[in-house]
Parts: sequence; structure tokens; C-alpha cells
Amino acid sequence: IAVFVSREDDITVVGLMNTFLPQYNANAHVVIGHKNGHSISVLTGIIIAGVLPGPLYFASLYLRSIILAEIARQSITLSERTRKLHRKFLSMLTAQASVP
Repeated sequence: IAVFVSREDDITVVGLMNTFLPQYNANAHVVIGHKNGHSISVLTGIIIAGVLPGPLYFASLYLRSIILAEIARQSITLSERTRKLHRKFLSMLTAQASVP
């Protein structure tokens, strides 16, 4: 959302593309972009997309270790099949959380 809110007008970007890269036919393609890469909206989008996933990924790994410890703690009351299913489900959730 931040990328689309901060993008420039299409005509402006096509003009910049034709000025700096005339070998590309920008009029024949869909071109979106930013005129100024140092604007607040562009930097906010970069921070959200580039920095925020790191702590969230480490938090999911931390929660995974807590859940695995709880499964191990309740190993007396859970059957072997249930433990395997819980671990497999947790592995799939971790894999899904690591891929955006």
C-alpha cells in the first residue's frame, strides 16, 4: 500500500524513463516508479518492506520453540501420532511464515 500511495504520476515516470533511458520504449509498457527515492513515503515503504519482516520472523521462531517445548512437556498425555501431527503442522506454519 505504501508503494502505491507514494508512486508518481505515470506520465511523469514515462517522461523520466524516456529522458534517462531512451533505448527503452516506455510508451509501449506499463511503467510505475518514484521520481525521488529519498521522499518520506518511499523511505517508509522501504522500511516496512525491508526491515519489519526480520523481527517478525525471529518472533515466529521464538514462539515455535515455546510451542515445541510445550509439546514435549505434554508428551505423556499425547499419543505419538498426535505429537507427530503437531510437529508437522508447526513445521508447515513456520515455513509459511518465513515466505512472504
